[in-house]
Amino acid sequence: MALRSRVYVGNGSMITTPLDLATWAKRLLTGQTALNMSTVKLMNAGLPSEGTGTYGLGIKYTPNLGYGHGGDHEGYATFIYYNPEPDVAYVVLIEYRGSK
Repeated sequence: MALRSRVYVGNGSMITTPLDLATWAKRLLTGQTALNMSTVKLMNAGLPSEGTGTYGLGIKYTPNLGYGHGGDHEGYATFIYYNPEPDVAYVVLIEYRGSK
């Protein structure tokens, strides 16, 4: 049966695993995808944002977490980050019910 409803896929219609998403985040933020490092540096060179972090071209920097982005949809939230020191990418998936 083909999945045709957005109910079953993330925003952007991406279906993946947490491990693959973490691998992609690390590759993206280290210039190992279609984006070269000069583009990645532009993404990471953000303006001051809430707290002590910054927000660049779709990438947020949070001290002690690294560079990444998060989002949510009814019932779940996803956060992906890459921290260059100690060279770790991670994904946090949260399922929730009821109001946020």
